[in-house]
Amino acid sequence: MPGVAAKAEKIEKLLAERFRARWKSVETEFANGIDVAKAHADFFFAGDGGRGLRIARRYYTPARATKFANSSINEIADLCWAWFIPFQYYAHHDSPGLRELRDQLDQLVAAEYVAMTWRPLENRPEYYWDPSDPYFVENYLDYDNASPDLHPLPNLAVCYVTATSTRLRQPACRQGGT
Repeated sequence: MPGVAAKAEKIEKLLAERFRARWKSVETEFANGIDVAKAHADFFFAGDGGRGLRIARRYYTPARATKFANSSINEIADLCWAWFIPFQYYAHHDSPGLRELRDQLDQLVAAEYVAMTWRPLENRPEYYWDPSDPYFVENYLDYDNASPDLHPLPNLAVCYVTATSTRLRQPACRQGGT
């Protein structure tokens, strides 16, 4: 069990590092005069471009970027809890390398949304459902449940083409991806 807790703590620190780096980057974009909200407006689920821009302007503010760039590990874990607890389970269950975890966290913390699919805990008693507990993670593996799948939305590794635009700022689009 100490190995599970130590690995979870290491991954939590990695999350905080990548989260802060992401928001320091956003801070730098603001300082360089980039309209960050406009650059990300199309990534918000909204009925039209105007509404997407309004949502993005509320989400991407210089004050928020500064706050997030300087958040504590606990604050970051609390902000990301909905997908980070399953991510911890995935990291324990599938045992990817640290570089792979770092790359995945970079995508997840940069996403406006994170989608997750995970088979519910069908065979576990309702009173014992705490996937943040290292004991739970270690013992839950005995039930051979598949680890969760987490997907950043939008996935910037994919080139999205819509009726009105191609998101050319995405690396996949610039490199001729699909």
